[in-house]
Amino acid sequence: MKISLPLITIALAILISLTKVFAVENTSGLKFDETLRIDVWTSYAPEEAINDFKKIILKKYNKKINVEARVVISPDEFFDRVRSGQTDIFSPSHNFLKDERTEFIKHNLVLPISVKEVPNLAFVESRYITNSFVTENNKLYGIPAAAGGYSLLYNKELIKTAPTSWNVLWDPKYKNKYAISKGFYEANIYITALALGYKPEDMSNLNKIDTPQFKAKLKALLSNARFWDGAPKMKDLEGVVFTTAWGITGSVKDDTANQWIFSFPQEGITFWTDYLSVTTAVNRNPFVRKLAFEWLDMVLSKPYQTKYITEKSKYLSPTPHAISHTVFAGKLSNEDALKYLNTKSIYWPIISTRTRNGLKFIYDKVLKEAMAD
Repeated sequence: MKISLPLITIALAILISLTKVFAVENTSGLKFDETLRIDVWTSYAPEEAINDFKKIILKKYNKKINVEARVVISPDEFFDRVRSGQTDIFSPSHNFLKDERTEFIKHNLVLPISVKEVPNLAFVESRYITNSFVTENNKLYGIPAAAGGYSLLYNKELIKTAPTSWNVLWDPKYKNKYAISKGFYEANIYITALALGYKPEDMSNLNKIDTPQFKAKLKALLSNARFWDGAPKMKDLEGVVFTTAWGITGSVKDDTANQWIFSFPQEGITFWTDYLSVTTAVNRNPFVRKLAFEWLDMVLSKPYQTKYITEKSKYLSPTPHAISHTVFAGKLSNEDALKYLNTKSIYWPIISTRTRNGLKFIYDKVLKEAMAD
């Protein structure tokens, strides 16, 4: 049966109008007014927070929404999903937005953020939003969700004296009694450099990394270590005296005894800040854009920062209204600990693709040798 062009046009118009009227439907069959898609590290989209957010939106806009939160385990996962428009919000670390491999800002893949759209930005410490990592032409492209170091923690049940240097990991008596990250090779290179007395600006200097002295030091670290993946968990740390971690005291997953205490290596600790950025994919719908900035505002709120960042994750909050809840334990006070972090934190650098490939090549070769011995 032939159908005339006018009838086809009318049918398409009706179909399009119905698509706009009907709510978004997810795989469970429930209908929503819109879906917000988030790609983040596991700490930044807990189910309880998502449920709280849905209630906030329902009360404020009288709309039922869906939040699809996808947990990533590697920063490399972000780029393809952002570039292909599959995510609305993602959580790059401070040195990833301007990485040569991604250049999210340069390629116009993320939106600028203002206090008008995210009012709780007014409570953020200025150093987190005025640095060159997340700004370009006086515009901000990410809000800080949490911060911390690649820290050195000690087990207070097994050792009474806090370590004062990264070199404790090279003490023969702690062979196979310390744990480090399995996947973040840069972090292990950086602490090796610090242990050797390298200046912060030389931590990623290939000319200083590709030396017999450095590679011997790195091989010793890897040969005698136990490894954790993602984040340290109690099951990874049986009999372990020292572990690196992404946060501060108690930042070991499933840790109910709070037996892991933050230490203060004299060489300093390498530091990270995780941001939340809004992708241009939200421009598909004005309400999605609004939802994205509402999520950012909630993340910077005192309840969220206190409950999910400082209390549950044991990270540092970029907002002073939650810092008071940070607990370091040990002999030093919170004030002393924060002073240490302000003066001894060394930000992970933005490195070129050539440098990254060189560091990875050296690390993989040394790791292979260490595992073969």
